Amino acid sequence: MELVARCIGKDLFWIVGPDYEQARAEFSYFVQAMTALEMIEPDSLNWPKEGSCDVTLLGGTQIITKSAYASEKLGSYAPDGILVVEAGQVEWDVIEMLRGRVGPKRGWIMMTGTLEKAQTWYREKAKAWRFGNTEWEAKSYSLPSWGNLSIYPGGRLDPEIKAMELVLRKEVFAEKIAGEPLQSVLAVWGEFDERVHCDRERARFVREATSPLTGKPMPKPVMLAIDPGWDDPYAVVALQWDTQPNRAYAIDMLYRRHLQTPDIVALCQARPWWPNVRGGVIDVAARHHGSGRPHIEEWLYSGGIALASQPVGIEAGLVRMRSFLREPITEKPRLFINPDTCQELVSEFKAESYQDYEHTKLIDADNHARKAISYWLVHMFGYSQPRNFKRVDNIVPLFGDQTVAQYLRNMKKTAVSV
Repeated sequence: MELVARCIGKDLFWIVGPDYEQARAEFSYFVQAMTALEMIEPDSLNWPKEGSCDVTLLGGTQIITKSAYASEKLGSYAPDGILVVEAGQVEWDVIEMLRGRVGPKRGWIMMTGTLEKAQTWYREKAKAWRFGNTEWEAKSYSLPSWGNLSIYPGGRLDPEIKAMELVLRKEVFAEKIAGEPLQSVLAVWGEFDERVHCDRERARFVREATSPLTGKPMPKPVMLAIDPGWDDPYAVVALQWDTQPNRAYAIDMLYRRHLQTPDIVALCQARPWWPNVRGGVIDVAARHHGSGRPHIEEWLYSGGIALASQPVGIEAGLVRMRSFLREPITEKPRLFINPDTCQELVSEFKAESYQDYEHTKLIDADNHARKAISYWLVHMFGYSQPRNFKRVDNIVPLFGDQTVAQYLRNMKKTAVSV
């Protein structure tokens, strides 16, 4: 245990988990080890049923458990080191906060956890830091399950490891058993490619365009895609679009917490694209409000912007978004994002996840701006399939080895040649 080896002769260490309960397991292991070494100060162990635990060692070193969820309590005295357990479930801004906490003592941070259901930043850092990182002076290590020889004495060739490799999908085995930082098999947007969809030139704000009717310059419209929030982010995405072919451009966005709609409107009005706003779409729930004026009415009252809203099913929103990330026939992208002004949207595409490996249910988080754009795409371009569509997965074998997209392309080529 790293903490056991590093704690002697220092003042203070933290064990931080996503919550107090998950920090307790590591604290338990530490206490067992230090008890065996007879290093615990008598009567110093504080282990309540709930909340923070702490213990003092001979010599005065103190170990305290902390909760990342209660980040406002991650203060007080600067620790000499911090062990973050199940780090993949902790928000990145908490990790940045912890980095500041160890600064006064030039302390260290060690993060441990699994890749399963880990947040996007954890996967990215696991990959990026494998060969070291100079800014954070960090390095990452992947420890496969077969590294635990007490459970798998045969190592990589252990019969149980080989049996799991045979029955598990390749990506599931890589994530759960091999500990490889691939894209999560629970990720919703496998079609999203930052290198393709993030294009600051295509997704820049265009103030004027040529009118197809008069041939004269005219303001190029902007529409807003809105998903109100309070504790969750209040997401507003500014979009422009082209037709023939249909393309959409996320040129800017707001992503704020604990602001009322009039405050959000005021922030939008300060943006250079505001004079070009011609309307927008808002989550259907915005028609109602527990107290005060509904969000949809507040946008009209405060900003003079009339917004549309309609119920859009989860599956319908996903299908329509997929059709713009990758057009079904050409497989080319139709949605482009400005990475300089829409960083939160990019993060959502990388973070949104399913709850299960069968992809039957979404985790309703990390999707506020994305959902708003899905509503807008349905409003502007309609449903990509009839509302009561049925899955056609069982039809694919009729096409032989071709995908549906390849089959449709071949059909199109045949039609043209005729």
